[in-house]
Amino acid sequence: MEITNKYKNRKLYNWFIFSLSLIFFSRIFDVIGIPSVINFVHYGVFATIWIVILFRNYRKVDLITIKLLILLIIVFCSSLVNSVSIVNAFLEFLLLSQPFIIMIIYYKLDNPKKIQLESYLLLVAKINMVFSYIQYFLLGKTGDEIKGIFLNMGAGHHVNGAIALIVAMYLLWSRKLSIKIIIYSLAQLTIVFLCDNKQSIAALLISSLILFVINIFNIKKILKLGTLVTFLFVIIYFIGVYIYPPLFTWITMTKITGGLLAKFAIFDYLNGFASGWENVIFGYGPGMTAGRLAQVLTAYPVLYNSIASYPRYIESIMNFQQSNWMTNTISGSSFWSIIFSWSGVYGDLGWLGIMIIAGLYVNVLRKYCFNNFSKLIVISLVVHGFVFQWLEEPAFAAFYILICLLANEDNARKYKEALNVK
Repeated sequence: MEITNKYKNRKLYNWFIFSLSLIFFSRIFDVIGIPSVINFVHYGVFATIWIVILFRNYRKVDLITIKLLILLIIVFCSSLVNSVSIVNAFLEFLLLSQPFIIMIIYYKLDNPKKIQLESYLLLVAKINMVFSYIQYFLLGKTGDEIKGIFLNMGAGHHVNGAIALIVAMYLLWSRKLSIKIIIYSLAQLTIVFLCDNKQSIAALLISSLILFVINIFNIKKILKLGTLVTFLFVIIYFIGVYIYPPLFTWITMTKITGGLLAKFAIFDYLNGFASGWENVIFGYGPGMTAGRLAQVLTAYPVLYNSIASYPRYIESIMNFQQSNWMTNTISGSSFWSIIFSWSGVYGDLGWLGIMIIAGLYVNVLRKYCFNNFSKLIVISLVVHGFVFQWLEEPAFAAFYILICLLANEDNARKYKEALNVK
């Protein structure tokens, strides 16, 4: 029996790593000539693994799985109410549910496999760092052109910087400080500035403030978290003042206030499309508004010309974004974009969609985060979702949720009793 369980665990781990590799390296495969459909294969693989786990453990369904099934029902109801193709419903569910499916699979792994998984993620980060430095020092690329392993990807530079930032923090948090760890963490942190990812720095600062408020009565935890965040932001400040001055050029109260007002105007604009109560509750249909699915559908006409429904409101939303100097693609910043994950969920799935997705992240925060660092990552995920379509960006969401889960372990190697893993 033990041999059988080890075999099953190894087989599950191999499929898991294969699926993650499709997420992290598909852009490289795309560049070397493999059809671009490779960028979407991981959705089907993860969904298949989840279905197998669901059928094998149908008597022990956890709260995350229940909420995912509710999300599936909401997506299909939204599709039905708005006369949108059922294909849109499937795709929307896969985009929004994948981080939680990854979490479910993670908890099916035994401890040795989790240790191997950490090594795999750090290897991905090293490869990404090598690609980034080659692009900067050898190819002469700068800013948005430094995409690491996320080649030919519109938001590749953002994902590149976000992963480098969280790896630097994770190593400083989980390892004993040494010259080697500090130098390597600084090397990762440098990538954030090379690819000009101010979004993740701002999201991390906001997340730290939110976590500070949550822990306001726990002085010991505040001091530990505050020390780590202060150390990182001293480094960031030094780089911003003496090495990369453009980092702080956008931080003025006028820009912040104007940007926030312009950004959140999208909710009022979306309300203007409503024709009845059903749009308030179920939204305008999966893939119809500001979510990632709308952009995927417009980028692949073969889908809406055959089996999917075309995004009805995306052109109007894009025009609305271009009408404001803070949000347009010429004078504005992607930080103030009106096209972000939470506006997409609200537009596509209405208030029910917002409540179930928010409920899933709250559930992860309350039931699956056992220390401040893992809580910081989940809060950061939610905050990133207000910046751009980060929650639906598979490489970013997968990497962050896995680092969060690994951070739940004691120093990322010894496992806490709270996990109840045998």
